[in-house]
Amino acid sequence: MARCKSTFTTLVNKRALHIISTLCVLHQHALTNKAFPEFLKTALKHVIERVNFIRVLARLFKALYKDGLIDLQC
Repeated sequence: MARCKSTFTTLVNKRALHIISTLCVLHQHALTNKAFPEFLKTALKHVIERVNFIRVLARLFKALYKDGLIDLQC
């Protein structure tokens, strides 16, 4: 989430030239979302909702497996 001209990024770039800094994913999303037409904003919103739902299910599945409440044996 560091800005391009921030002190942290400047120090890192002086010591490690191979490192590339970018904006946070949320900031990239906010910036690109401003330029989208309305139908793309709606589609992106639905995609993000579904991805977040799948991530929640994955965490739940992992927790249930870790606690031994589900078994993967077929």
